[in-house]
Amino acid sequence: MGILGKIAAKTVVKKVENTAVYGVVSHMENTRSVDALVNKSTANYILFIKKKSMSIKRGFTVYDEFDKKKYVIKTDAMTFGYPCIRLYDTEEHEIGKVELASKIGIGTYTISLDGKELGTLTRKMSVKIKLALSFNGWHLDGNFMQNSFTVTDQSGNQVMKFNDAFSSRDTYVLEMNNREHEILGLLLVMAVEIALHGND
Repeated sequence: MGILGKIAAKTVVKKVENTAVYGVVSHMENTRSVDALVNKSTANYILFIKKKSMSIKRGFTVYDEFDKKKYVIKTDAMTFGYPCIRLYDTEEHEIGKVELASKIGIGTYTISLDGKELGTLTRKMSVKIKLALSFNGWHLDGNFMQNSFTVTDQSGNQVMKFNDAFSSRDTYVLEMNNREHEILGLLLVMAVEIALHGND
């Protein structure tokens, strides 16, 4: 098969994959049921991070696989060029936050939990988008064309994966192998979100 043939075949496969994923997420959005996504996942725990509609600033509500509201995510309104996004429990108590700490390069964002800094995510200057993670000994591998991210530990084992679905949908799907990583996972999703989109 020639180069053009390979490109055409890859394009067809990608369109089929996108159509399938979009159909599943659209079903979830229309019915508020997450059974379809849960049944297709091999992860031990899944969270759905849904963008709030009719909101001036970015805001999200986090649901578990049983469609139970777990957390709320909000971006700060007044940041003076230093965007910040915060994680709250359902009673609006702040749990953690991610904020721009330095504008060197394209920006370094600090990840904090209960007021303690845990690590950073840096968006590097490059022809392609590059995110360097210094957080819990984990490595972040992102496919920005597919809006998909995978997190691995120091041994190369997958810890979690999530999709940034803003290109066509308004929901992140966070899949984890360990339920204890849910707060860290949400903070990491928030870090990627603010690094790519800011507070807009």
